[in-house]
Amino acid sequence: MQFTRNKNNDRFLKFSRSVELITTAKKDNLILNVDGAIAAVMLDILESELGYSEQQLRELVDIEFFNAVFVLSRSVGFTAHYLDQRRHDEGLLRLGQSDVRYIYEDD
Repeated sequence: MQFTRNKNNDRFLKFSRSVELITTAKKDNLILNVDGAIAAVMLDILESELGYSEQQLRELVDIEFFNAVFVLSRSVGFTAHYLDQRRHDEGLLRLGQSDVRYIYEDD
């Protein structure tokens, strides 16, 4: 499966996919999610196309740069949902008590 065809041969994406093989062998739902795939592709692009060094990539990971990117994109989505609800005059959706199932662990 080829996604980006980077000069570095998609090494971060291939690594993340190999980790996914290990995790899904343990539990089916431990897949590589979209955030992980995007982070791997971004690392590949930053390295192969923009010439970032290992140290520069490590710094981005250490300062949680990719978390900031994901928060930003989620904020745009939340804003769009809010504006769409306002446009349709829907208000805030609240579930009734009978629609919510609470699971409590024994102390």
